[in-house]
Amino acid sequence: MDTPTIYTLASTAWLSLQALPLLFTPKLIITLLAETDAHVATITEIYFARLLAIAQLSIIVFSLLPPAASSGTSPQQQQQPPYALTFTHVASFVYIYAHYTTLTSALGSSTPNTTGLLLGLLGNGILSSMGIFMTVFSGTAAHVSKRTGADKRTSGWPFGNVNAYNPKKDRATVASRAEPKFRSSNALM
Repeated sequence: MDTPTIYTLASTAWLSLQALPLLFTPKLIITLLAETDAHVATITEIYFARLLAIAQLSIIVFSLLPPAASSGTSPQQQQQPPYALTFTHVASFVYIYAHYTTLTSALGSSTPNTTGLLLGLLGNGILSSMGIFMTVFSGTAAHVSKRTGADKRTSGWPFGNVNAYNPKKDRATVASRAEPKFRSSNALM
């Protein structure tokens, strides 16, 4: 399996782990998240929990579907970029981090059980960093030169192309540019 496939499957497993309990047992999730023991889940809370689960499941379905324009291409070329999943994980990571820091700074040392927040922070952090890495460094196959063996499309960002340096070629161009400072008397004749 290649890296985009592993990332897509890991993202769908993570989102399914969050969505399925919200869809099938919203009262249990709401009761676990309630601050008081006598909290009764309202119809609106159940509605929003199931709506969030359906939204996460729709993200899962659309991430697993192949792109619409690739009906005539080979299966290896049907990989779509992981931008939507990466954006979802980064946004969730930032939100959970902001909520956790606000919660811990407001309450000080008497913080409630934040294990769920830390697990969400860890899962979304791993998946968002993997998605950002794939967005920056993965892509189509390289166009390798037959003569030099270097990639023709190297832009130099974020790393330079050290394979493109050719000492023989660079010495020849420097020697052709160099002009003698003094003309000898034989050159005039």
